[in-house]
Amino acid sequence: MIVATGVPAAAGTFQAFGPETYLRGPGTPVPVVKSFSVLNPAAAYVIRVHNGGLSGEFPRVLSGNILINGTQVLGPRDLNLTDKLVEKPVTLQASNQISVLVRGRQGAGIVVEIIGTDNDAPTITAHADPPANANGWNNTNVTVTFTCADATSGIASCSPPVTVSAEGAGRVVSGTAVDKAGNSASTSVTLNIDKTPPTITQTAAPPANGNGWNNSDVTVTFTCADALSQVATCPAPVSVTAEGTQSASGTAVDRAGNQASTSVTVRIDKSGPVITATRSPEANTNGWNNTDVVVTFTCSDGGSQIASCPGPVTVSSEVEGQVVSGTATDRAGNSASASVTVSIDKTPPTISRAAAPRPTRTAGTTPTSR
Repeated sequence: MIVATGVPAAAGTFQAFGPETYLRGPGTPVPVVKSFSVLNPAAAYVIRVHNGGLSGEFPRVLSGNILINGTQVLGPRDLNLTDKLVEKPVTLQASNQISVLVRGRQGAGIVVEIIGTDNDAPTITAHADPPANANGWNNTNVTVTFTCADATSGIASCSPPVTVSAEGAGRVVSGTAVDKAGNSASTSVTLNIDKTPPTITQTAAPPANGNGWNNSDVTVTFTCADALSQVATCPAPVSVTAEGTQSASGTAVDRAGNQASTSVTVRIDKSGPVITATRSPEANTNGWNNTDVVVTFTCSDGGSQIASCPGPVTVSSEVEGQVVSGTATDRAGNSASASVTVSIDKTPPTISRAAAPRPTRTAGTTPTSR
C-alpha cells in the first residue's frame, strides 16, 4: 500500500521522488514499482528511507530491497529494525523506475524519498505586449507576462501576467520565479504609457480681415504640446501664396505615437477689383455738355467679390474740366479707382446787332452815306 505525504525538503534541495509510504500488507511480500523523472540527471541525489515512518507512526520493517532502474541501492542489510534513517547517494536518469519491497510484520512500514540538490537560481524573463515603440513608449494598455524556467528542480511558482492601463512614465512591473529548491530570481520591466494625443494649434499671419480674406501671402504656423511623452514631430510653417480658397493642415505626433491634427481655411485675393465710370449724357464732339451729367460707376471682382462700389454722382456746376472719381474695394481690401472729366456749359452765348452808319451832306450835293 502506498500513502503519499508532503514533507518539504531543506533549502537548496528538492523532492525528486516521494515521500512515499510503503506498508507491509497481508500475504507474501511483493515489490511495488513506481516511475518518476527528473530534469537534470547530473545533479546530486540522495535516497532517504525512514524506517517506521517520518515520526515513528509505523512499526519498523524487518528488511527490504529497493532498486532504481534495476540496480539495488538498498538491501536487507541496509533496512533492519535497528536503523531509523538510512541515507545513500544515488544516480538517476531522466526517466526512472523505483521498486520497493518490505518484509516484517503486517502494518510495518517505511517512507521513501529522493532528495536532489539545486543551488542555482531559476531564470525569469518579462515580455511586454505590445512592445514599446522606438522611443520607449506605448499608447495602449500593456500586458507584462513572465516566463520562468529551472533546469534542475523545476519551477514552483512564476508571477502571473500583469496588465497596466494607467498612463505614466517609469512604471515598474516586477515578477519573481521560485524553483522547487527554494531558489528565487526576479526581473522587472519599465513601462511608459501615454494614451492622450498632443495638442496642436495654428496661427495665420497676417490674420484675415473682417470678411475672412487676405490680399497677400499667408504663413500658417503650428504650435504643438504634449504633457507626458512630449512632442516627437510638429509641422513646419506652411506658406500659402495662391489666390483662392485653400486649406492648410498640420499633424502633431507625440513620442508615444498619438496624433492630433488641425487645419485652417485661407482665402487670398491679391487682384484689385475692376471699376468703370460712365457719364450720361455723353459729351458732344467738343467734349462739352449743356445739361447736368450723371456719372455712374460699375464694379466687379472675380475673387473675393465687391465690398463697396460708389454710387452715381450728378454734376450740375458749369465748370470746365471737373474730375469725378470713384473707388471700388473688394472684400480682401484691394481697391481700384476710375474717373471721368466733365465740362458743362448751360448758358447760351450772347449775340448783338451793329448800328448803320449816318449819311453825310455837302452843299449842292445829294446826301450820301459814309
